[in-house]
Amino acid sequence: MLATPLLLATALHEGEKSGADDYEEALKNTELAADLRSLIETKLLPAQQAHIRTLNRLLDAA
Repeated sequence: MLATPLLLATALHEGEKSGADDYEEALKNTELAADLRSLIETKLLPAQQAHIRTLNRLLDAA
């Protein structure tokens, strides 16, 4: 059986949320290198959050 677009979007959403949680957990590490902290705060986490918002809109419209 093929996965439906809704099922795929839901799975992707869960993965994106998990990734965002991982980034947020990494930011709690006081020994995280400053360059990595900056990368997570300015690029990676905002992009992850944008993906989550987009998927939320798609799932809400389904």
